[in-house]
Amino acid sequence: MATAYKADTYQDTQVSSPWGVAQIFSRDFSFNIGTNTSSTGFAVNDTVALCPIPYKSGGYGVMVVGYRVEIPSLDTGTSVRISLGDTDGASNAFQATFVSAVGIGINAAGVLDPTMSFTGTTAVAPVRGVLPIQYLASKVYTDQGNSTTKTIDFMLKITTAPNTATTTGTIKGSLFMHTLQQSAVTF
Repeated sequence: MATAYKADTYQDTQVSSPWGVAQIFSRDFSFNIGTNTSSTGFAVNDTVALCPIPYKSGGYGVMVVGYRVEIPSLDTGTSVRISLGDTDGASNAFQATFVSAVGIGINAAGVLDPTMSFTGTTAVAPVRGVLPIQYLASKVYTDQGNSTTKTIDFMLKITTAPNTATTTGTIKGSLFMHTLQQSAVTF
């Protein structure tokens, strides 16, 4: 049965001052696997909301320009596959926007980055996503008959279950963004 987790730092208020135009800021996150999964590790379709994407701030939204996600060993075998994306879909569903079903965390720690990733000591071809990507303040959805501005999360999903799940380690990293302001180009 899939479980929806939130990072230990999910509720942190990390940006509290007005943003400047084109000023890049990071939204850092951390998720302790042992503490949060009751030392059972991950199962297929488990998700971790790493951090909210604060698209309502700054008037016009934000533009995600990068990310770095450090993944500990998630599987003592070779089965686990993970996806990295957002919840900017219909009914706030997970979308594999950035990375889909990659073998990072197979019996070794690894890093997801849009320019170069690796697992253990092996380089993985560059992960090409849809960066930069805009998140606009005008996106709304209907929740039980009420129009509401939704929360969009930067999310990790276990798309293939580990052979033998590891029960320790910390997923950590940063999402890099800047205030969108007005733009004649849509990314």
